[in-house]
Amino acid sequence: MSTLHFLSPFLNFLILVTSSTNSSTSAQIKGTVTDELIRGICIRTRNPSLCLNNLKSLRGKSLLPNPVAALGRNSMYMVLSRANRTVALTWAHYRGTTIHKPEVRMKYYKCFLKYTDIMKQLRQANKYMLAGLPESVKDYVLVSVNQVNCCNQELLRPPRERSDVLEANIELKDLCSIILAICNKVHQ
Repeated sequence: MSTLHFLSPFLNFLILVTSSTNSSTSAQIKGTVTDELIRGICIRTRNPSLCLNNLKSLRGKSLLPNPVAALGRNSMYMVLSRANRTVALTWAHYRGTTIHKPEVRMKYYKCFLKYTDIMKQLRQANKYMLAGLPESVKDYVLVSVNQVNCCNQELLRPPRERSDVLEANIELKDLCSIILAICNKVHQ
């Protein structure tokens, strides 16, 4: 009986600590977008200034009922747009490279194929974002980033030429990092 008497205050303390921790995390995710929330997301991205410019228009907006969509919708549209432009750019490089440079043409063709998969993955990520499933969004975006990295590796192999596809890939990865940071923050 005396053990139970000492255990009861400890259990009450544990419940208080646990509930206050959960409510403080939930307060960050539920409610409205604050400067603190935006900074907390953007500091975890590849390009914090791009992130700040992208998310600052959300300041004061509601995060309910779907925090991942409220925070990530604009970024996802930017990612999809950038990926579409990069698909077109990659295809243009493939078509514009002379047949006398088969290795270079093949590199662009391989990147083009990677980008068809990237687009598929990003469309899935967008569906999961609209459904409010940050872990699934993160999984699909990570697969896309991996495919972008594979394209970069392909383009950097000899014979190497200067390519604006590499620059487009950097921008796409910067935008994807915003979505990943949002997913991580929402899932905390």
